[in-house]
Amino acid sequence: NKVGTRAIVKTPKTKPKMTTILGAISPYGVLNVKVRIPKVATATSKKRKLENGKEEKKKSTVGTVTGHYFNFVANTVDILDQYEEFKGSQFTKM
Repeated sequence: NKVGTRAIVKTPKTKPKMTTILGAISPYGVLNVKVRIPKVATATSKKRKLENGKEEKKKSTVGTVTGHYFNFVANTVDILDQYEEFKGSQFTKM
């Protein structure tokens, strides 16, 4: 570097993979556990044809989204419904 100029340092930008663990426990034990490991984003994007003939790029989501939480809760409720001990029980989100 020249004297009196700022040094420019390039650092690689890395994002860690975020693993999500969803779990449901009760006084009787573990009810349901789901581990979500995000998929690697691909370079290709999905396109769909619109009515006017133009193409629209579809954004793909990476990670845990609202639908994953909803499916987990729905599966847990199905598990609770199978056992008499859990009739009338309530959820607590933490």
